[in-house]
Amino acid sequence: QKDVDECAISAPCVSDAKCKDTVGSYICDCNSRFKLRVGDGRKDGSGCKLSPKIRMMILILPCKSH
Repeated sequence: QKDVDECAISAPCVSDAKCKDTVGSYICDCNSRFKLRVGDGRKDGSGCKLSPKIRMMILILPCKSH
C-alpha cells in the first residue's frame, strides 16, 4: 500500500507550524526555526502558541521611551 503525504494533500498544520510527513501519519512542528512556541501544531489540535516562558519575558522587559 502506498503512503499518503498528508502534508501535501490536506495541509493539516497551522500556518506557524512546519508539516513533516511520516510513514502512515504526519508531524506538525511548531519549533521549526526557534524554540518559542508550544503545542501540537495541528489545525484540529492545540495549534502553536507562544511559550509561557517567552510571554513572561515580554511582560517583564522594560519599555524605553525616547
